[in-house]
Amino acid sequence: MDPEAARTARESLELVFQMSNILDLGLDRHTLSVLIALCDHGLNPEALAAVVKEFRKEPPLTSSTPTTPSDKRKASEYRRAMKCYCHKADIKIVTNLRTGGFT
Repeated sequence: MDPEAARTARESLELVFQMSNILDLGLDRHTLSVLIALCDHGLNPEALAAVVKEFRKEPPLTSSTPTTPSDKRKASEYRRAMKCYCHKADIKIVTNLRTGGFT
């Protein structure tokens, strides 16, 4: 990435972060940058918002990183389930946009 593009990206992320703080969304810069990158890669923003809301419903993990094989398996299953959830939500939103089926 050229220096000008990198500077613009940093400024944009800082602006989004400030807006996030004003709206009290509780999203850090890293999370925001991941969400922006996913949108840049074509994921539906509404589907991503649904995933963020779903993550917030989950109770916090007791450890920041899985340590036992069971924890690692659960974390892997959870990531797979969230990918599936995001994909299904994206398909549902696209279908509703095409058919005007939002209620």
